[in-house]
Amino acid sequence: PMRGATDCPGCSPGVSYRRWDEIGGGQAVADMLADPYYLDNTEGEPSAAEHFTDAIESPVNGCDSCGRELSAYFRPPMSGTYVFFLASDDQGALFFGPSEAEAAGIASVPGWTDSRQWDRYPEQESPHQELVAGDYYFLRAVGNEGGGGDNLAVGVMTPTGEVWGPIPVQYGEDSTTL
Repeated sequence: PMRGATDCPGCSPGVSYRRWDEIGGGQAVADMLADPYYLDNTEGEPSAAEHFTDAIESPVNGCDSCGRELSAYFRPPMSGTYVFFLASDDQGALFFGPSEAEAAGIASVPGWTDSRQWDRYPEQESPHQELVAGDYYFLRAVGNEGGGGDNLAVGVMTPTGEVWGPIPVQYGEDSTTL
């Protein structure tokens, strides 16, 4: 199984959401991530930044010609095989790994999906991820939007076959995300 961090100093419960307006919509995710207005570049201040405490999902129908990002630490409640799903309008990508630096692409949306539509493209479903209960795993979903409706959400199927779509943010000893 993939081992994540056993603790998460500096983490806060919930999901970080950021949006960048005026990024050309409908482009490939790689082009969006390379856009000078996006995150890692000097002009990359987001147009909006929020902290959500309900689910790993962006607002629906919130922008046109924009880039969006959700990031969180997933903490599985039980060891076993997990499968992640991505829904996005327009194109999107899901990165996952034992840390932010080690997160790699595991799922994508090559066109667009409706909100919470987990099965339009085979690429939306990740390969099986063998995870350890209680460890912290970093996930980041990015998506772009041209015009019309938009959405970005991450779902998961647990080792028991239960599907959480989108992944809920829960607190306490039984926390499943942080």
